[in-house]
Amino acid sequence: ISPAMLSLVNHKKRNLNLSNALRIARRLGLEGREAEYFCNLVQYESAKSPEAKEMALERINQLNPNREITSLSLDAFKVISQWHHFPILQLLRVDDFDFEPRNIAKQLGISILETEAALERLVRLGILADKNGTYIRLKNDLRVESDQRNEALRFFHKQMLIKAIESLENQSPQEKFVGSQTIAIDVSQLPTAFKLIDGFFGQMNSLLSKGKRRSEVYHMGVQLFRITRPR
Repeated sequence: ISPAMLSLVNHKKRNLNLSNALRIARRLGLEGREAEYFCNLVQYESAKSPEAKEMALERINQLNPNREITSLSLDAFKVISQWHHFPILQLLRVDDFDFEPRNIAKQLGISILETEAALERLVRLGILADKNGTYIRLKNDLRVESDQRNEALRFFHKQMLIKAIESLENQSPQEKFVGSQTIAIDVSQLPTAFKLIDGFFGQMNSLLSKGKRRSEVYHMGVQLFRITRPR
């Protein structure tokens, strides 16, 4: 491959084809899964349609032994269940933040591939618009709820609970608030309690969204659940 061609590839002005990718993999001494992983990265970059990118990304995730594999088929399901989509949307509101995939990935501790795939899903769902590399949020308020057990919501909340556990180890008391209370209750009061919690979320959202400068993205969770076995 000529130096000029290699320069174009490095600057994302041209893409490698699969044949060149295989030759490069051999020259780099890549074998088996490593060579396949590299070729799938090339196919991800050169894919023409969102569906082709999704297929390449799924193969990349399956080949990466350090990454948990999650089989998700619908975009809406993915947006709900993968925790980083909502923080990405909130980063658009952070003052003086350069909303670019590399910066987003670094800020959230995820890969650039995950970031690019998430942005594409959000655009396809009509939540974001991509104006020549500049992203605009089309839907300001998103609410997700279900009266029935929902696998996507359970998966999302599990991820956020893990993030909350990590904050216990990594964040100072000045950065976070963690509190709980155990109460003997009259279950007939639960509908009223749920309404109060719902109203509390709205009040906190209104309060924390105000201010002269938004500099960080936070996640707020309230847990109210039965600790005893059902009688």
